[in-house]
Amino acid sequence: MKKKEYNNDKTIKATVMNALLLGLLIFIIANASEGATLTKDLSFDSVSARGTGCPDGTTSIVESPDGQTVSILFDEMISEVPQFDGDNDNDAESDQNRRRGRRSNTNLSHKMCYIIINSKVAEGHKVKSLEISVDFRGSTFMDQGTQALFNSQFVQWRGIKRITKRAANSLARKVWRSGPVEEDWTITGNKNIPIMSNCGRHGQRDLQFSLRNVIKTQIKPGYTGGESSAFMSLDSADLAGKITVKVHTEKCGAVNGGGHGGGQGGGGVHPPRPPRPQICPRGYRKDPRTRRCIPYRGGRPTRPGRGRGHGRSTHWPY
Repeated sequence: MKKKEYNNDKTIKATVMNALLLGLLIFIIANASEGATLTKDLSFDSVSARGTGCPDGTTSIVESPDGQTVSILFDEMISEVPQFDGDNDNDAESDQNRRRGRRSNTNLSHKMCYIIINSKVAEGHKVKSLEISVDFRGSTFMDQGTQALFNSQFVQWRGIKRITKRAANSLARKVWRSGPVEEDWTITGNKNIPIMSNCGRHGQRDLQFSLRNVIKTQIKPGYTGGESSAFMSLDSADLAGKITVKVHTEKCGAVNGGGHGGGQGGGGVHPPRPPRPQICPRGYRKDPRTRRCIPYRGGRPTRPGRGRGHGRSTHWPY
């Protein structure tokens, strides 16, 4: 009887111990997963696309599982002349529309789509560069006396300490200078843009990246009698266009994969600086034996001293 009770107690203790170990294991895994989430080099706070070139409901945002890449998908972008609805950005200035016009101008349809990416870099890290890939597909139909263009570019970035740097990095560009044109087209490309932001610190970790798509059709002067028209559309059955932005980060102080004490790849040990050579004043030279500055009695004699205590040929102190 006692042996049976002992075995029962032993079984109960083993069961309790296994449960405790299982609970501890779950706790460790949960904390490890939470730590991995908290130590991401970068996270996207928000990504938005706005403008007459990308109306509401025509864009989608997809973020990669590792949180380092975001893709903006475009379902529709259309520009057509003559236009009568005034739904355009004719009165806005861009590299493709340097002279602001009127939205009511029926012979011009200038539309823009701004992509704003707000992100946060981890403390002790900085953004090294952006890798931007583009893939656009569309159709263009133009009569004689019309022109059209599509342009996608990286505009600027705002970094830590309120630093703003403008850029003019064209990601994709296609121009039709004159009709008639009937064309289905595709633009693909990849560009690496150096950023080298400041180091993320507590309370100063926000970065913003701005991109812009421009789609434009226009009837040239002299062909405004109503017989000419142009139509351009980024519109297809599956996908009209895609911009993928991948953010490359590194630890602060990292140099070519090294760094100072904890940079990526470990910090290298810098050799000590060599001692500065001792320079003797004018009229003295260094004695190689004593390594002291002594009056030089060759070529140019020393200026005789005036008064007591001057001009004595004593060794120059260190």
